[in-house]
Amino acid sequence: MKNWNKLLAYLDNVYGFKNRIKSSFQKSKQTFDNLTNEHVIQFEYRVQVSNVEVTSKKKNGLFKRQNGGVLEEVLLAIRDRKLK
Repeated sequence: MKNWNKLLAYLDNVYGFKNRIKSSFQKSKQTFDNLTNEHVIQFEYRVQVSNVEVTSKKKNGLFKRQNGGVLEEVLLAIRDRKLK
């Protein structure tokens, strides 16, 4: 098993999506920070899962729930706090 595959398996284990269909891992950006003299490497980890709630954005900028779920409740709570 190559090191990239080991890292992908580790990320799958860490995030523990039980309904995972597939996952991928890739380097998205690499730069050098001159202030700290460090290499900066950004990675992208993607996971496709089954039974995911899909949301769409309304005209007023709020999210609309399509299959029900926690996301709408969280966003509504945030909106209610801002209105107070």
